[in-house]
Amino acid sequence: MKLRLWFLVVAAILSAGSAVALMPPQTYLTARAEAPRHVQLRIVAVTGPKNDSMACEITGHVVKRFRGDVKRGRVLKLKVDCNPPGGGFAGPQIFVSEAALRKARFAEVFLTGDEPPAVMRWQFHIIEKASKTPRCNAQEWACH
Repeated sequence: MKLRLWFLVVAAILSAGSAVALMPPQTYLTARAEAPRHVQLRIVAVTGPKNDSMACEITGHVVKRFRGDVKRGRVLKLKVDCNPPGGGFAGPQIFVSEAALRKARFAEVFLTGDEPPAVMRWQFHIIEKASKTPRCNAQEWACH
């Protein structure tokens, strides 16, 4: 009986842990290194998730290009996984608070090479202000 109970406890812990696990940190840093485009945006609009979606839509103007072919001034509409109030989504995504998105004025983003561009593996980071040099890189998790 004790063995059976022990097995159930271990199974419950393992299944709960896998439901909320993130990918290894290197996965996200690799996404930054491999992203064909790297820009900073001035955020001009945020639309919250609709119909049980996890995505907020961000509209922003490119203010700085560090890599790729996105021109300064281009308007981008990007989907960003956001966690609405009371949310609690789990998975490999990096969720950005909807409230934080609504307050944000700038973001640094790593983009795919697609047209239109999309956020590369959740690499969307709110920053305080635009800068001449990147605030995020592929060597450190934190954006400075």
